[in-house]
Amino acid sequence: MASDRFNVNTSLSRNWEHVNTKFIGTGHPDITRHELASHVNRDTYATFLGNHGMILYASAVEGCTSARTRYKLLEKMSFPCGPRPSTHPAAFLAASVLSKQQSK
Repeated sequence: MASDRFNVNTSLSRNWEHVNTKFIGTGHPDITRHELASHVNRDTYATFLGNHGMILYASAVEGCTSARTRYKLLEKMSFPCGPRPSTHPAAFLAASVLSKQQSK
């Protein structure tokens, strides 16, 4: 029984490249929180756009037409979590200094 679990793990690791090319949002060990959140949100919006019933439901909740709801979802797909955070070390330092000053 334990050998079956081992075989599944080795087959998954062998096929990881294939899975990663087939499903773009599966990630990798070096993925950032922002990238993962963007992938999840884009997948969610794509699911809503692919299901006409969900668009009708969302448009009824928002009180607008289904075309307007579809347009809003398409707009949200471009930047689902806002702009990418800066990775420059000085930006992290400035953000931490500003947050300490605001908390005082």
